Amino acid sequence: MGQTASALIAVDVADPQTAARAGSTRAGRSDTFLLDARHPQRSDLGICIAPIGLATGCRSRCPDDQPVRAAFHILTLCEQGTATQLVDGAEHQHRPGSVLWIPPGTAHQMVPVLTGVAVCFTSSFAGPALAERTGGAWDLAPREMRDVASLVGVLRSEYLRYVDDQTGPQLRGGDLVLQHLLLALLTRLQSMPRRVGAGDAAHPVARRFLEMVETNCRTMRRVEDYAEALGYSTRTLQRICYEQMGAGPRDIIDTRIAAEAERLLASTNLPVSAVGRWVGFADAANFSKFFQRQTGWTPGEFRRVQLG
Repeated sequence: MGQTASALIAVDVADPQTAARAGSTRAGRSDTFLLDARHPQRSDLGICIAPIGLATGCRSRCPDDQPVRAAFHILTLCEQGTATQLVDGAEHQHRPGSVLWIPPGTAHQMVPVLTGVAVCFTSSFAGPALAERTGGAWDLAPREMRDVASLVGVLRSEYLRYVDDQTGPQLRGGDLVLQHLLLALLTRLQSMPRRVGAGDAAHPVARRFLEMVETNCRTMRRVEDYAEALGYSTRTLQRICYEQMGAGPRDIIDTRIAAEAERLLASTNLPVSAVGRWVGFADAANFSKFFQRQTGWTPGEFRRVQLG
């Protein structure tokens, strides 16, 4: 793959203010490693794309036991594996189909070792078209995952052609192509509902609903039951969820149940039927249909892929 592919999340910084906040030396906060942006081959290029988890590149420059603040955006797409990462003091759950966008200057643990791709870029490379609302997390449905993975694939192919090919530096307009492809990816992501935790929701009813889903999703499946417990009509709860999270309460409940099932399938030896019962399905066949509809995999396929 060449040096660039193995140099994980290292990009040139072209933002003076961001660079000052995240230089290569530790400043200000002694408990945080400040990671500068350093492309291994093209000092003029503000984007780098690489597989997640390689032991070279930025990972080799960062201490394992210390939070990091990077001078660039870090966008990760998880294709296989599950792991937890602390970002700005909150836990982020990586799982197949999850996307995490960490803006510059955000304190975080190093990206866990997973199968997936990291797309890292400076704000100046993305340019003024970069939306103000940067950062966030997504849990992509199978169709959305295919769309995003396809965009990442085209972006990475053009990136490797531009950087690694013998004629790469002479490819006319290559950096402009990369910039447009990056903005297409970010625009597509920003049109999708973000993962929203209870602490992120602005509306008090949305916060209470998310808290209830987190603690009761295994035993409480009906939207009507949540609406009644909250003291609102089902229609009002649906409106609030769409306004605050960009998704309906049914989708939010099902996404949380599927995430819990994924965790159990990947981290325990429980039979599929037992996993289904744990998340509220008395019938294994109904659980399998639900899981495949949510993830695009049967429970058995998902477990085999996760366990290698």
